[in-house]
Amino acid sequence: MPPITIDAEDLIMALEYHGHDAKYIFDRETGDVIFIPDEDIVSDVMDEELLAAIEEGWGTRYIAIEPVSSSEGWEVMQGFIETIRDERIAERLHRAIEGTSPFRRFKDELLNSPELREAWFRFHDEAFIELAKGWLAENKIEATLKVRG
Repeated sequence: MPPITIDAEDLIMALEYHGHDAKYIFDRETGDVIFIPDEDIVSDVMDEELLAAIEEGWGTRYIAIEPVSSSEGWEVMQGFIETIRDERIAERLHRAIEGTSPFRRFKDELLNSPELREAWFRFHDEAFIELAKGWLAENKIEATLKVRG
């Protein structure tokens, strides 16, 4: 099978999704990342032919996209903090991720500085591109990640 092209943002969104009301699956043939809502509403919003195809091809053509662990997400934040040269800012961010609700507290700290927030988004995107490449390799998927913009 020739290599496929995958929308990097779609795969990253799936790798970050920790909701309990839906899941993401991957189509090995097309490279599509498919959002599957909760079973109670799936039949109301999804094409029945697609659902049948997914059921028939489960485990071969279609596979689940498991989100990265919270610890991996935490490590991405920690990696970003290590790039901060201003010790006061780095210390504030470090304290934010050490307590309860580290993801929320980290994001709240970033709201204080638009420049820092933009730097975080760039760092995050690069880190998650690498995590996405790892997921592809782990699942033996030859693909090109297409980054928008």
